[in-house]
Amino acid sequence: TPIATAGRRFAVVTSLGQAMVFEAGPSNEKTAVARLATRDATEKEPMAQYAILHEGQLWLAGRQLLKLAILPTGSQLPVQSIDKTFQGDAFDYPLQSAGNLLIHVRRPAGQAGAVVAAMDAAANRSLWEIVLAEPPAGAPAIDATAMRMTAGSAAGDVFQLDREAMTRRVQDQAKHLDPAPAHLPPLTESLDVGQGRLVLSAVGGAQLVHFRPGDPRQELKLVDLPGPLTCAPVAWRDGFVTATEVGQVGLHRADDGSPAVTAFQPELTPGRKYQWLRPVVVGAEGAQLALSDGVSKLYLLSNEPQPQPHLKAAATADVGPTPLETPLAVVGSRLCAGNNKGQLASFTLPALTPNAPVELGGRVTWGPHAVGDALLLATDHKELLLVGADGAIRWRQAMKRGQPTGTPLADAGAAFVLYQSGGVARLNLADGAEAAFIESGQPAVAGPVAFGPRLVISAHDGTLLVVNRP
Repeated sequence: TPIATAGRRFAVVTSLGQAMVFEAGPSNEKTAVARLATRDATEKEPMAQYAILHEGQLWLAGRQLLKLAILPTGSQLPVQSIDKTFQGDAFDYPLQSAGNLLIHVRRPAGQAGAVVAAMDAAANRSLWEIVLAEPPAGAPAIDATAMRMTAGSAAGDVFQLDREAMTRRVQDQAKHLDPAPAHLPPLTESLDVGQGRLVLSAVGGAQLVHFRPGDPRQELKLVDLPGPLTCAPVAWRDGFVTATEVGQVGLHRADDGSPAVTAFQPELTPGRKYQWLRPVVVGAEGAQLALSDGVSKLYLLSNEPQPQPHLKAAATADVGPTPLETPLAVVGSRLCAGNNKGQLASFTLPALTPNAPVELGGRVTWGPHAVGDALLLATDHKELLLVGADGAIRWRQAMKRGQPTGTPLADAGAAFVLYQSGGVARLNLADGAEAAFIESGQPAVAGPVAFGPRLVISAHDGTLLVVNRP
């Protein structure tokens, strides 16, 4: 990283944390450059180390923030005490100074976004910090009646955008968890459960964030789960379903996230961790829920009222010799998922009778997504495919715009498809032709979501992009 200078002194640091401070004399002789103090390397893995000389001290920022005294006698750089060292965080930019203020940029360990912070270098204490570019947890929830959007961030903050906020194009006031959780992983999934209610979660997390606007008791709260999630929650029967690695599959109330019925629990095997694939709602009016552990069983769950409300397996079938590895999808009377041989496996409902797999020519990397009477998916051979309810491939085409992301939005014989690089295409489902395309101007992570005559896209830096339908 750049050499730090202050008057006649300069300091160099290495990516392993070795530091040296020198002083330049008035002449051009080699002896006019004196080494004042040194510090041995402290890191085992290379990482950029930023240095600044400030008021006679050397500050270093790499995996933590350090203040070092410069002691020419003994050639030492001993560590001085400061109130916060931010141990384990990653510092991403050269340290800056403004008077007694020391400014830094860092990415907190295990969290999302970047933090800009100021420290009083003389008093050795932090003054303020602000989080920037916090990614969204997913697509926003749309309350069409109230003309309002609700969006959650990867840190669990929730923003409500009404007409005024949309007119200003800025919403910097958020609902925060109180108290703030100490070990909440970055949230990567967002589920709209109606009326502006939002569920935020992360695969591998044993808690989720539930938001209910206007709740007089607690709008935003943490909901504990029996174990880490293995897939994103799905909406079902006026609530939502969670599937955890301990095997439990639970139905929660949309209002507060509490258990609505007794959870489904498959037969327990000592030491086994379930890796549920994302389930899918099936049947008339979403009467049942299909799910699979991907390697052993498929289940068709129903909500039974007696002797007390509980989830029960109405049908069970073997996955077969080839493991499934994608979210489940339903088209017509078939339950489908991609397997690890590059095939689309299918099972006829409600008995879950296996059908001959469909050769896709590559493993599924996006989808399968139900659009009308077919499934839309992408493969690792960089192709988009549409597969009908009968298992026939209706068309395939090269992915000219890169990898799709989010969930496609069906619209009158077409589908709006979002791309990671930014932009939404309108694809004709009849032949796969691109009827229109609109650039979003920046990378996208979730969407598109219908918002009246427009679409909403979640961008990586926490921006919501409202675009006209192409």
